[in-house]
Amino acid sequence: MANIAWFIPQLIEGSGGHRTMLQHAAYLEKMGHTCTIFLKIKAAKQAVQR
Repeated sequence: MANIAWFIPQLIEGSGGHRTMLQHAAYLEKMGHTCTIFLKIKAAKQAVQR
């Protein structure tokens, strides 16, 4: 089966389609494919401390 990468844009109020993309990924995984999801996030103005 295929390894599929999903590149999803940042979640923005009023935008749409994210749920649909995740539902498609879930379906593909149910069919035996491997899905990896990359979510683009806006960089913070301050450094992130971990």
